[in-house]
Amino acid sequence: MKEKMTKWFTPFRFAVPEAYEEWFEQLAAEGWHPIKVGHINSMKMKFEKGEITKYRYVVDMQVNPRKDYLQIYQDFGWEFVGRMSSLFVWRKKYEETKPESFSDKESAAKRTKKFITLLSVISTVFCCGFIALAVLFGVYFTRLNSEEQYIQFVIGLIFSGAMSFFMISRLRQFVKYKEKHKKTESKEKKLSKLR
Repeated sequence: MKEKMTKWFTPFRFAVPEAYEEWFEQLAAEGWHPIKVGHINSMKMKFEKGEITKYRYVVDMQVNPRKDYLQIYQDFGWEFVGRMSSLFVWRKKYEETKPESFSDKESAAKRTKKFITLLSVISTVFCCGFIALAVLFGVYFTRLNSEEQYIQFVIGLIFSGAMSFFMISRLRQFVKYKEKHKKTESKEKKLSKLR
């Protein structure tokens, strides 16, 4: 009998694509592989215990992928793991040298910019919704006719406030991750100059 494991809400836990990739890679190094990655089951992702494998995972955001997008990756030896909305998950087995999906820093920077833009837009929408509801609640508080209207406003405030907080925390996670990697790159450059 094969062992199975479930991980909940993984796309929300890893706002930074590189961190999500590292998480997938660590699980593969422990022998855990995703059974299926899809729109719905990304909230409840199932893994199956298997062979310990070195995989390079790539989480690539493509809102409107080209028609030949899947074929291009597959032609370069990448295995399509699945898709969660606009996030495509790929993997490639390797022995020694970790394969790169983004061939240059400019491509990697574009991907990062896409994620930051998306998170910024979503955060802004929820923050504006929260502010609008708070203002309306303050203005119409005395005019609310029923407890039901009051509860609807409160639920809207709680939801939009929680989502605003969550999205802003994901943006902060992104910034911290990038700062950490900039420091690591800077140390590596200094070490390479010393050699």
